[in-house]
Amino acid sequence: MANADDLEKKLLDLEQEIQNKKALASLLPRVQDLLREVRAAAAAGNLDAVRVKVEKLEKEKKRLLWKSYANTAFKVACIGGASVVVAGAALPLAGFTAGGIAAGSAAAAVQSSIGNVVAGSAFAVLQSFAATGGAATVMTAGGATMAAGAAGAAATRQRATPDDKKEGPSPKK
Repeated sequence: MANADDLEKKLLDLEQEIQNKKALASLLPRVQDLLREVRAAAAAGNLDAVRVKVEKLEKEKKRLLWKSYANTAFKVACIGGASVVVAGAALPLAGFTAGGIAAGSAAAAVQSSIGNVVAGSAFAVLQSFAATGGAATVMTAGGATMAAGAAGAAATRQRATPDDKKEGPSPKK
């Protein structure tokens, strides 16, 4: 059973953690209130009520962290997937098409300036990629990455619901 010193140390550690994690900033006033309560309860000799509040605060901290992880996962998946989609869409826009270099495009201008395209050069690789349907594949992969990230983030957000009684990274159903 935790004594006043243990509870106070736990709250001070939590306060330090909150100051280092923006996602937990909303908990800081509650931690400071509980520190005052622990000190008052220690003087009165009744820590039971404060002990319960500290446990609830720790659960709230975990919930907020899971929510933060979900938000981060979603952002990473969306940015990464969107980058891949944009990269795949850039090839046809630049003039690298399945049928070859589009007349009057930026790729046509580059090709005319370099003359004979050397096998294995960046230009040859881009043209090969576009001609074999690689751009469409990349855009599909980017879309799939965004969808998977969104699904993972949704699952993590579900994990962050207050009524979740399980501890740890993966709930078992």
